[in-house]
Amino acid sequence: MKIIKSASVACGFHAGDANTMHRLCTLAKEQGVSVGAHPGFNDLWGFGRRRIQMQPQDLEYVVAYQIGALQAMASYAGLKVTHLKAHGALNNMAAEGRGLRHGHRPGHQGSRQEHHLRRALWVADA
Repeated sequence: MKIIKSASVACGFHAGDANTMHRLCTLAKEQGVSVGAHPGFNDLWGFGRRRIQMQPQDLEYVVAYQIGALQAMASYAGLKVTHLKAHGALNNMAAEGRGLRHGHRPGHQGSRQEHHLRRALWVADA
């Protein structure tokens, strides 16, 4: 952590767990490093690199759940989650414009799946 300014932390579905997130957040606080959520599909065996088709609302909850887990661990360390980058297949699908673009707010026109992902990200920012 001595050579970075921010760290994207796996939130438990493709990698990571509560102890790892807590340890990384504590170390980040000590080193003055910001932390961000790195949510992915529930795919431990494939390390989040396999595409999983989900109902839009389920995707919203999966992403919000993972962001919330990191927010809790960051809070223990006295940090706030400062950024978000989807992992693996979730990020690739967003980059391909498959209705999963992140970084927007509710009210923007788009697919139903896009709406649910944006909503999860918006709730996480609140």
